[in-house]
Amino acid sequence: MKTTVTIDSSAFSADIAAILRRTSGEKLLPAVKAGGFVVEGAAEINIREKLYRHPTGNLMNSINVKAGKTTAHSASVTIGTNVIYAAIHEFGGTIKAKNAPYLCFVVDGNFVKTKSVEIPARPYLRPALNDNKGKIVQAMGVQLAKLI
Repeated sequence: MKTTVTIDSSAFSADIAAILRRTSGEKLLPAVKAGGFVVEGAAEINIREKLYRHPTGNLMNSINVKAGKTTAHSASVTIGTNVIYAAIHEFGGTIKAKNAPYLCFVVDGNFVKTKSVEIPARPYLRPALNDNKGKIVQAMGVQLAKLI
């Protein structure tokens, strides 16, 4: 004969609710940051794999996690960059000449002169979030376990 017990979350719901009430947003921030660091790392990998061409690695090295709004029972972080050309890579778009009649650059050793260039979307940040939800939850869970 097997000996078993069953744990039903409803039996503990009052205890879980009490833990959440005692947990301030400030205490939750390390867990949310841990999730943010997962996204940061994945975004850097995406940049390296999808669009790393510039020898400085400026975009890749600029991804960061910043604490966002913290309330009595919640916390948030923002993951991103302030590099001026980051958005054109993430969302795509058209680059037009502003201060001259043409854009001028070299491609494969050939001089190119054109009025505009269409840049395709090569998202690196949104997939870092969307494709890593399990890892984000796991990283947050490790930090939350320390609170309990």
